[in-house]
Amino acid sequence: MSRLIVKGLPTYLTDARLREHFAQKGTVTDVKLMRRPDGTSRRFGFVGFRTEAEAEAARAYFDRTYMDTSRISVAMAKQIGDEELEAKKKAGKPDTPVAPPKDTKKQPKENKGASFEEFMSVMAPKLKRKSWMNNEDLGAQVPKEPDTVPEPKKKRKQEQAVQAPTDGAAADEALSDLEYMRRRMRHKVAGDEPKAFEQSDEESESDDEDAEEAPAAEEEAAARRRAQLEEKQRKDEENVDTIMESGRLFVRNLPFSATEDELAAMFESYGSVEQVHIPVDAQTKTSKGLAFVKFADPAHALLAYRGRDGAIFQGRLLHVLPAVDLAPKPLASSTLKQKRWEAKKAMAGKDFQWGMLYMNSDAVASSISDRFDVPKSVLLGTDDDGTGASPAVRLALAETRIIQETKQFFADHGMHLDALERVKTRTDDTILVKNIPYGTGADEIRALFARYGDVARVLIPPSNTIAVVEMPVVNEARAAFRALAYKRFKDAVLYLEKAPTGFLPPRDASQPETVSGVQGKQAPDSSRALLETNEAAADGTLYIKNLSFATTSERLADAFRALDGFVFARVQTKPDPKQPGHRLSMGYGFVGFTHAEHAQRAQEVMQAHVLDGHTLAVSLARRGHDEAPIPRAPSAKMLVKNMPFEATKKDIRELFGAHGVLKSVRVPKQVHGRTRGFAFVEFVSRREAENAMAALRHTHLLGRHLVLEWAGDADGTAGVEELRAKTRGA
Repeated sequence: MSRLIVKGLPTYLTDARLREHFAQKGTVTDVKLMRRPDGTSRRFGFVGFRTEAEAEAARAYFDRTYMDTSRISVAMAKQIGDEELEAKKKAGKPDTPVAPPKDTKKQPKENKGASFEEFMSVMAPKLKRKSWMNNEDLGAQVPKEPDTVPEPKKKRKQEQAVQAPTDGAAADEALSDLEYMRRRMRHKVAGDEPKAFEQSDEESESDDEDAEEAPAAEEEAAARRRAQLEEKQRKDEENVDTIMESGRLFVRNLPFSATEDELAAMFESYGSVEQVHIPVDAQTKTSKGLAFVKFADPAHALLAYRGRDGAIFQGRLLHVLPAVDLAPKPLASSTLKQKRWEAKKAMAGKDFQWGMLYMNSDAVASSISDRFDVPKSVLLGTDDDGTGASPAVRLALAETRIIQETKQFFADHGMHLDALERVKTRTDDTILVKNIPYGTGADEIRALFARYGDVARVLIPPSNTIAVVEMPVVNEARAAFRALAYKRFKDAVLYLEKAPTGFLPPRDASQPETVSGVQGKQAPDSSRALLETNEAAADGTLYIKNLSFATTSERLADAFRALDGFVFARVQTKPDPKQPGHRLSMGYGFVGFTHAEHAQRAQEVMQAHVLDGHTLAVSLARRGHDEAPIPRAPSAKMLVKNMPFEATKKDIRELFGAHGVLKSVRVPKQVHGRTRGFAFVEFVSRREAENAMAALRHTHLLGRHLVLEWAGDADGTAGVEELRAKTRGA
């Protein structure tokens, strides 16, 4: 438990003083001093800590210590409804309460007067004492026998008869009996004459008090208890009905430092939690101490309600109540298109069906056309130079190039690309904005999301086809995601996706809030440069150290360009804290070659080469963990799934042939001649197959994301049989 009970506190102690005293051993989340109705202290209280370890350390440190002059006792607090506490309560209560006698106040105070007179007689001066007082004192010193406790007297009163007044006629013997009776009789009895046997109302009530008052009080108490139980049962039934309808809980008295992940971890022990929402203050951006928890199964929500109400969480007693479901929108007549759009919008927060680095085909074509000064007619029109490349293949190769640039941009800014491949959990404060029109600036993206809250960072790669937005307040990021998902922006529809957890590194104060890699146009060496997408081998990259801070990537490329197999040269940079938007060299870089042999020869040649006044230190680079490792190819053959039915064997050969020498391409067809949606591609070597897998696993062909897998065996028959079985089952 993370909550302590402190006993023996001074009566004048305040909550602030108690918090300050126990804050020496941890973060205090709650302090409660128990007081009487008149405001006086009961000399004990409760102190809550954020963790159980802090509470245990505080207990061991403060137990049996002193606060001012009072010795305190510190122990772990029990939860509400603890079995040990209930047992103590039952043991302390008698079975039947003993009522005090009602005539206690009427009894005379006998001992008080006798004691006072005895005290005054002893303390009186000797002159005022009487001479025979000493003898009486001696007699008083004789020990008396112990008094016996008299038996309680019965409360019933005896009836006393009223004596008749004396009459002379009774003694007159001359009177006959009839005459005597006539004298004694009266025709009318006066109302004020006393009766012979009179019984007062008080005596009548006192006689029946014990017999009537006790059963009436017991019946009244029993009726009151029954009413309380019925009311409690009715409320409990209402709470159960509400929880079973909504599956949501309302949690109060939360620590202000508690996060949604911590709260979700606590409630996940009862079942799957769909959402945890902690409202924050619009001005201070801090928690309000409240939360809403949504369960996938209402039965799990009911278990959590019964198990966590009154539980201790980070030193505070939780108050769990049923929460009503979100108010449904009024039903209105809508078209089928609107219903589909609303369904897409509702499913936007689920696992996304597009590729993580999905890009709009038109934006890809516009980016390539603008940056390399190549008209779209050349990129998407018929082939004029005899290469035989179709427009679909050209566009797929262009997308592959842009994806590689985007991944490199993300890696340069510290983003973890392996999170894109192995998505386990997603974060709510980082959003991938996809399908944006080409030419969209970072300021436009920031203004679009700033309507819903603060925007911490906006990053746009050089391709200008995707953006990353970070919002520090989770609730504001959720509101922006719900409002902007599938929203039309310019001439396109925005596709939003929550980024994987850990994708974006923690923000440094020196980093600019807006980072855009969009630069001016770049002219290629020839029109065939678009199809020549040679990439460095996995072990063909050199690590260049001791670079001058004035050396640029162009200067480094000029130094290595004459070597065989040269692919790229890059100087590693970081944002300039003094000049936002500018970058500074980090003093090292990388140079890539097509084969490992070329890289080794370049290392021997360029070792100790002087560039811009600095002697270079060249070594082979080791691949980090920026990208998920690709499993080693069991053969040079791969399986291409999710292939468009419109794609031909020629398109597949042109697309994969740009990354290596192909040995064979096979596209299975149905009886009527239509393709079956998959193909087999075999390269001459495994290394070329691995390079093609790394380059094309994010590529789209005719709008469909190609799914690449290694074939099951050398001839690919296992893969064919598996696909045939799936087709028959469908």
